Amino acid sequence: MCWFTIAVLTVDMLAWLVLGIPDVQGWYLAYILNFLLFLLNPTVPVLWLMYTYVNMKKKHLSRKILLIFSMPLI
Repeated sequence: MCWFTIAVLTVDMLAWLVLGIPDVQGWYLAYILNFLLFLLNPTVPVLWLMYTYVNMKKKHLSRKILLIFSMPLI
């Protein structure tokens, strides 16, 4: 999960760096990177929810607590 978060942050950083390129290739590269960022952004909270669900199942905690941990998805 940490490596995926690092990958999302790297795509975000590259999108900001490419945004200032005035050429047509820069526009296309910024478009592709922003699309990847839009696509990958919701997966970090989903991975967090899966992680907490697996740990709760091991400890036999209730599903009501799982709702608290799913707040980043909202």
